[in-house]
Amino acid sequence: MRGAMIGCGKLGYPVSLAWAKFHDMVGYDVSPIAKTIEVSRKYPHLEPGAQKLLDEGSTFRIVDSMNRVIKHADIVFISVQTPHGPEYEGITRMPETRADFDYRMLRTALIEVATAAKAHKKHVTVVVISTVLPGTSARELLPLIRDNEFVSYVYAPMFIAQSTVVEDTMNPEFVLLGIDKSDARGVEEVKAFYGAMHAPEKLRFMSVASAELCKVAYNVALSIKITIANNLMEIADHTGANCDEVTDALAKATDRVISSKYLRGGMPDAGPCHPRDIIALSWLSEKLNLSHDFFGAMVRGREAQAEFIASVAQIEALAAQKERSYFPIVVLGKAYKKGTNLVIGSSAILLKNLLAESGDSCTAWDPHVDPPCTFEEPSVFLVATDHDEFYAPSFTSKLPKSSVIVDPWGKMHDIDGCKVVRVGRHRSG
Repeated sequence: MRGAMIGCGKLGYPVSLAWAKFHDMVGYDVSPIAKTIEVSRKYPHLEPGAQKLLDEGSTFRIVDSMNRVIKHADIVFISVQTPHGPEYEGITRMPETRADFDYRMLRTALIEVATAAKAHKKHVTVVVISTVLPGTSARELLPLIRDNEFVSYVYAPMFIAQSTVVEDTMNPEFVLLGIDKSDARGVEEVKAFYGAMHAPEKLRFMSVASAELCKVAYNVALSIKITIANNLMEIADHTGANCDEVTDALAKATDRVISSKYLRGGMPDAGPCHPRDIIALSWLSEKLNLSHDFFGAMVRGREAQAEFIASVAQIEALAAQKERSYFPIVVLGKAYKKGTNLVIGSSAILLKNLLAESGDSCTAWDPHVDPPCTFEEPSVFLVATDHDEFYAPSFTSKLPKSSVIVDPWGKMHDIDGCKVVRVGRHRSG
């Protein structure tokens, strides 16, 4: 099929590269970055799958106008941003106020596609893959195209993670498709597009409203697992238990309880999707006057878990200051997860901000974000992002003697001349 992607950023570009193995894909973006990637064949983010497809000569290409998009495509995907304000990113405490996502860019993109389709008198199926809150399509988007006979509307958000976008696109647990069953043409076109890539049982059709809720419910479910695992880590830290033994056992209860993914003590949930989605759902809870703001409680729990990990580093720094007057805290990591340089919604940055809020002397360094760095003075090193580099002997052997390494992930090996604190696990030093 002939498809197009509107919004070729960190989601739209690698997804289009993956789909171009099966379909004739073009893209359009107001930013020149997308065209630069096409010409240079260099993907600027840590996304190995995307770079591999570029190296293999992907046929995905960027066009310079919406008219060219409509002339080419029968199915048009919109993956523009639906941003939240920076105060809702999850790197600082959640404000007392809440807010919905900003849908202005999404509305503009939909209007431009619909207008071009009408001008060309050509029917297109528009598939929105940007994240929205439940009720958004009916309130914000569908009224824009209600009288346009040339547009079908589908909501099909994706379940991907940065650095594995291509792999997640090609191997989804399921494909979520929010449709209007009365729109037979739109339904058949998305069936044909996704059916060329995935088995029929992978396709989950439901109403648009249900799909909106399903998308954010998925993200919330992952955050719940992380929150539970971190609560177990904190209990284990106080009682002498080993949280990994507990979560490894729970992960075996795949019939009634859980799977092993995301079920391990470490830093609080992070990233460009989960924290902001949950904060936005807290806003929706207030707007709908729900009986309990479960999502607000989750965000406050995330902050409390970051405070707990910060307190472990603070206690170690205070103890070390009995020997040395100056013993700073160094947060290792800024990225929101290992193997990426993206810092949106990073719990490592949240932790650093909480330490600074307490008046602690602290810095942060990330090998994927910052220039190379050496550490000269003994410090408390807090492994906030579990980059593989932080556990490599080539890095740990250069840490100053008498330092303390606080590891909430439980992965750090013993280091000669240093104390290693594995939070919620057996300790060595």
